[in-house]
Order: sequence, then C-alpha cells, then structure tokens
Amino acid sequence: MPEFVTIAQADDIKDGAARCVTVNAKELAIFRVGDDFYAIDNECSHYGAALCDGWTDGTTVTCPWHCWQFDITNGKCLTVDDYDVTAYPIRIENGQVKVQI
Repeated sequence: MPEFVTIAQADDIKDGAARCVTVNAKELAIFRVGDDFYAIDNECSHYGAALCDGWTDGTTVTCPWHCWQFDITNGKCLTVDDYDVTAYPIRIENGQVKVQI
C-alpha cells in the first residue's frame, strides 16, 4: 500500500519555486503555487529533461529543453496528447510536505 513520505519543510519551498526530490529511487518535481503543493515525475516524457528546471506559470511547467508544457496538478501534457507524466498526491502535516508514492 502506498504511503506518504516526508520530502521537505513547507517553509523551505517558496511560492512559485520547484525542487527535485528522490523518493524510493524515483525522481519527482515538487512545485509550490501559493499554499498548494504539487508533485509530478521529474522527467519530461519527450526527451527526459528535468521538469523541476523548467519555467512555471501558475500551474503550468514548461520543459527547459523543447518547451513542452505540463499541468502540474495532474501531469497532463498540454503540448501533445498521450505524453502525460504521473502526478502524485501531496499533503501538508505539521509544516511538512508529504508525497504519496
């Protein structure tokens, strides 16, 4: 059964920022938008660029290599159908960001 794993302190990730974390040998991109946090696979489904290094605009991240765009709330690729990345549930407990994986 998937469990929630602590990945960061909420205050350590600033609004509009992204960070890469590794959980159980899986690399995730963590994003903060206001008081909300989102987690998706860190690897772009096009050529594998690190999405945490991309540009964010609200809940959209743009891949730094070829400008493919993804919705960070659900992992949907906004550039090409069927190239989605996995999104992971996040919750905040006692100021800690936890991801379910």
